[in-house]
Amino acid sequence: IIPSEKIAVLWNGIWHYKKITKQHSVEQVQNRDKIKINEIKKLGYEAYVIKDLGKHDVEFVNKQFNIFMKKFNIT
Repeated sequence: IIPSEKIAVLWNGIWHYKKITKQHSVEQVQNRDKIKINEIKKLGYEAYVIKDLGKHDVEFVNKQFNIFMKKFNIT
């Protein structure tokens, strides 16, 4: 959460977009995502989603977050 910019940054792994296990429901995850984003909007924030479609890669997400920071000119 970046209160000064009213932005909530979300890190969505591949399971938000692709079935990973037999029991996993992409539809259920995406429904929860919609609820979460609607709640973020209700609070007056904008959701910014970093899509991490590979394996858990903190370095990738850090790079994407830095791109986000530059895009919105946040220091």
